[in-house]
Amino acid sequence: MKILDQKVSDNVYLYKDFHGALCCGIKYIDGTFCPDAIIEYLQQVGETFCSPLTEALKQRGLAELEEHFKDIFTKKRHAK
Repeated sequence: MKILDQKVSDNVYLYKDFHGALCCGIKYIDGTFCPDAIIEYLQQVGETFCSPLTEALKQRGLAELEEHFKDIFTKKRHAK
């Protein structure tokens, strides 16, 4: 297993609170339950985290995805 330790300055998309909590959750599940539990946990996190975008895509289609990516790339450009 490879451990990835990054700082916010290494990646403008790294949100320490979110990624730290996600990592702690994975470590706990790994030490307590079976590997399938990690998959279930990540699916639940993904569904919850992405649900606003998923719902917007259902309503607005690909225009929402275009706006989403433009927002991300604008933030990245300004963070440099």
